[in-house]
Amino acid sequence: MWNFKLDPNDAGFRESWWSDKLKPPTFFMPVPSSFNDVTADNTLRLHIGWVWYQREIFVPSGWKGSRIMLRFEAAFYYSAVWLDDNKLIEHNGGNLPFEVEITLLVFESPGPHRLTVALNNTLTPTTIPPAQMIISGNNDPYHPPGYRLQKTYFDFFSYSGLNRAVKIYSTPHIYVDDITVNYRLTSDGAAVDYSIVILPQPPKEVFVALLDADHNVVSTSTAINGSIIVPKASLRLWEPGNPYLYTLEVKAGADVYRLNSIGIRTIRVTQTQFLINEKPIYFRGVGLMEDSDARGRGYDDVVLSKDFYLMQWLNANAFRTSHYPYADEFYQMADRLGYLVIGEPGAIGMNIAEFFSNQTLEFHKGIMKDMINRDKNHPSVVMWSLANEPCCECQEAAYYFKSLSDYTRSLDPNRPITVVQASSNFSVPSCSVVSDVLSLNRYYAWYSDYGALDLIQRQLDYDFSKYKEIYKRPMMVTEYGCGSVEGLHSEFPIMWHEEFQNEFLSNYFSSFDRYRSDFMVGEFIWTFTDFVTGDNGDPPGVWRVGEVNKKGVFTRQRKPKAAAQLLKRRYSNLKQQHEKQKNQISLV
Repeated sequence: MWNFKLDPNDAGFRESWWSDKLKPPTFFMPVPSSFNDVTADNTLRLHIGWVWYQREIFVPSGWKGSRIMLRFEAAFYYSAVWLDDNKLIEHNGGNLPFEVEITLLVFESPGPHRLTVALNNTLTPTTIPPAQMIISGNNDPYHPPGYRLQKTYFDFFSYSGLNRAVKIYSTPHIYVDDITVNYRLTSDGAAVDYSIVILPQPPKEVFVALLDADHNVVSTSTAINGSIIVPKASLRLWEPGNPYLYTLEVKAGADVYRLNSIGIRTIRVTQTQFLINEKPIYFRGVGLMEDSDARGRGYDDVVLSKDFYLMQWLNANAFRTSHYPYADEFYQMADRLGYLVIGEPGAIGMNIAEFFSNQTLEFHKGIMKDMINRDKNHPSVVMWSLANEPCCECQEAAYYFKSLSDYTRSLDPNRPITVVQASSNFSVPSCSVVSDVLSLNRYYAWYSDYGALDLIQRQLDYDFSKYKEIYKRPMMVTEYGCGSVEGLHSEFPIMWHEEFQNEFLSNYFSSFDRYRSDFMVGEFIWTFTDFVTGDNGDPPGVWRVGEVNKKGVFTRQRKPKAAAQLLKRRYSNLKQQHEKQKNQISLV
């Protein structure tokens, strides 16, 4: 528990709140969690602006002689951090880790030390995701002067705070700072190509070993940058649903670093297929959200485990980190269980030209760099998404996504990239031409031609055939779905009833099946569970009973709707078909 204080008048910096214990009124706040739903205070739930966290920390005296690091796994959105009276770091961005060395400060005195975090969740036109702050002027008769409204263009609640863990860890003063691995299949087995960064400088001797799952040494090297060969006789590949993980162990002086996510696999995309280890794969996917009761977006081991077990129950094999990078534990579990992951930054709601500035582009590049640096060694991550549903028709989008895609490929040339599109404007290529795989979000009979189930297949078939004709690359549907209220039934397929949701999905399945043997490589239901939205999002809360997006096949409490059973049967059949095809290929 941390001490927590709301700062509605921006007094914290003027009064130097970091310089002493936070003054009442304060209350306890669990970390990790979003602060919004923990209390019964609606003012706090809807707060936009500064909040303050504070607690005391100790560092064991036995850690003297080591390098001491303070790490935040995520803090939404802008953060400033102090240790006692010393300002440590400022960080802009809400879903990725940042850290700072505190070695000298923690050993100046025995402690305890006062750790203070000021956090601001205001979004702007140059943040990722962007938003607009609308402030009423003196001539507005309906709002008082200075009345503020944060207008977002995304459809989920902007849960804020220290959403993930805060950690203190130690390393030797000569330490392994980074490892990058890539894989090649050869006629004799496989090569694990690696590069290691050791700071402040490498020691005279470095020892690198590849260990199998039983911790037996497979091969070794003494090079900082090199390749380790895995003989064909002992090679085990990482495959969807059948993962195998090696460990890369690096000994550099006193530091021993173990990267236990070595999954040897290759990725290749053709005009019609997505290949893992040169075998075609079909994504049986779900769109996830980090969202649960009371915790908001706060990380929780139990919720994570439940979500993966429910995905297994569905026979799903993939998910997209919609619409921001998730906690690292998601990727670790995906590595272990053999799930395919499309990694996505927080670039959602880029709906207007104002959000495509050069300043935003540079910040977006920084987010991609940080995301790739954290997630590059997870074998489960097989593609990068650059954004979700941006304004591809905006004149600024062509340059923006060309520049962003070129930069992303320079960081990781071994994974395909995509831009997730909602538009059906085939003549605007700005998002499609930079995508190795077309990713389409479609809501026919929900957001258009409301309730017209008989039009779904006609409209999807038209879209799919046009994209195939023009862009000649594989396609997946990254979102499709409709809302249903659990327990609401009718003999007729009426919108919001569970019967409507099932018929809606069945029509989409029929169209998908016509293209699966052609150029369609995956489908991702939107969404896995119901999740909380906001009153001022897009669409507004008047569309969302109880501020909940009801498109989930599970409720927010992870209880299945009728659609979950339907999807489970479909994914079970698709899985069986895939296994049959794989066995036929191996017999040949």
